[in-house]
Amino acid sequence: MSTEQRDVRPFGSVGAFDALLRHALVIVGAESVENGGRLILEEDVFVRSNVVLRLAKDSSVVADAFAAAKADLADLDLTVGDLEFAVVLSSGYLKISEIRHRMPLSELVDAGADLSLSLPTRPLALRSPHSGCAIEVSIHLATEHAQKPLRPWRLGTWLAKAKWEIVTEHTFTGFTPQPLTPEKKREFDLPPKCVRYITLGGVSPLEEGVKEDSVEVWFEADLLGKMSASPKSKPSVALQMQLFLDAISVVVTESRMQEAFRMMSWAEVRDSLLGRVIELVAPSKANELARTAACATYLQIVKDNPARFMAYAEEQVGIAGAYDAGLDG
Repeated sequence: MSTEQRDVRPFGSVGAFDALLRHALVIVGAESVENGGRLILEEDVFVRSNVVLRLAKDSSVVADAFAAAKADLADLDLTVGDLEFAVVLSSGYLKISEIRHRMPLSELVDAGADLSLSLPTRPLALRSPHSGCAIEVSIHLATEHAQKPLRPWRLGTWLAKAKWEIVTEHTFTGFTPQPLTPEKKREFDLPPKCVRYITLGGVSPLEEGVKEDSVEVWFEADLLGKMSASPKSKPSVALQMQLFLDAISVVVTESRMQEAFRMMSWAEVRDSLLGRVIELVAPSKANELARTAACATYLQIVKDNPARFMAYAEEQVGIAGAYDAGLDG
């Protein structure tokens, strides 16, 4: 059974507004991304470049959309004066959201075709490259209306919306080891001489929004202390990489145990913890279409041959070099 989420709208759309937002772009420096896409940037570009929402090539296109929307709005018993425009920038990892360019929709034509999202004050979601930034634009009801069948009436109900995501190559924040003390070993019912234990604590790695901090990586307390004391030594680097791969392996294993996993598509998995793991392995420099295709391929590998997926993960992490350096002394 598919778990894909779809918008179910009990009323008609406003085609002109749908088209306006569907063709909008988010521009970061010299890069741009279409509605529904994900732009992968270097960290310095993410935190320093101006971010612009381009609604159209010029304001006349926005004005034309308003004129074309009148008939659809009338069918919904609405006018432009009933609607509002807003941009929300958010980070699920940091649990923050900030509203930009909130205005009566009637003011949008005068606001211009390009709306800066990073000036004059850069939002917090665009200052933290390790968390990434989600951008959502909506045209929605500005006021509450009398409830009518097949008519939008509740404050905030959207008539058109668009989404983008801006991330860096290092958005994945990793897994933080915690000391596996004798007390913790007894709590987890583990043998006294074990050195590591990794668990998701009952959280599904396929659930949307679950991030890597949900993975609990426990490592023998004394060894963890030595590793932390010299984190850049060759043995420590190799150990950190191996723990990272062990955590990925747990995510893959737990995902394969979830009901209906075999039937899930990349679109359904993308915003989950497994999706974030797969994106680590996918080529980061590919365009959005090629990257999506690669991620879908890696998802199929997870389904058919998880050991092969882990081989790709090992290559991406570069653990062979860490082992080689450690053996050379």
